[in-house]
Amino acid sequence: LDFINSGFVHYFRSLENGTENVFIEDYPFNIKPVNDDRPFFFNYFKLGGGEIPQEIWGTGLAGGPFQLTVLLLTFVQLLFLSLSILVSPLFFMSRDEKRYLPVVQMLAFAAFGFGFMFIEMTFIQHFTLLFGDPATSAATAIGIMLVFSALGSLFSKKILIASGEKLFFGFLAIFLPLMILGYAVLVPHFMAFCSGLAFTLKLLFTVLFMAPLGFIAGTVFPVSLFLAGEKKSFFIPLAFGAN
Repeated sequence: LDFINSGFVHYFRSLENGTENVFIEDYPFNIKPVNDDRPFFFNYFKLGGGEIPQEIWGTGLAGGPFQLTVLLLTFVQLLFLSLSILVSPLFFMSRDEKRYLPVVQMLAFAAFGFGFMFIEMTFIQHFTLLFGDPATSAATAIGIMLVFSALGSLFSKKILIASGEKLFFGFLAIFLPLMILGYAVLVPHFMAFCSGLAFTLKLLFTVLFMAPLGFIAGTVFPVSLFLAGEKKSFFIPLAFGAN
């Protein structure tokens, strides 16, 4: 407790001695400076960081280690369920189907899922500053992406029939990466534009801003699944699992 209470003094002494990195590693809480890749300034607990002093109880900080444990256990559960979804279809395949190992296709469908997830994570990081807290940011970014991706999925087959397979995927291969790069350039300007607006206007402009990307991104998975199922119908469960 004395070390925590006098941490301010000890930290600046470590700066003078050039041992601040050792101090940060030995300190019972995570006080590493936040940055673009670690934007969540509220995550200051360490697993195995020791017992929380009695004086801190009641401040709302005491549940931190328990919350991290819950998150870790949730991750383990989701990892188990994801692997189960990916592996379980193998038990229902015939012997001839098991000889066909669509590794490239599975990696492609996994890449679709990772790409969609990373886009959402980037928006969540930026919108944490825009909306003021990570819960609102996550709900907004994920909600908007899912709604407009669902609309893209709904119209994807009609677009595929109207344009043809080669034109459709050629367009996606060129336009979608350029679109993502364009959003990377526009997001800081969009944040600056919305920073002084009321919450309702922020939300409205955010919906309009994200809608095109969500719609286009939503067409990739269902069309790919449709074409994969035409060639090897038993691959559909594996594609779902990989995604």
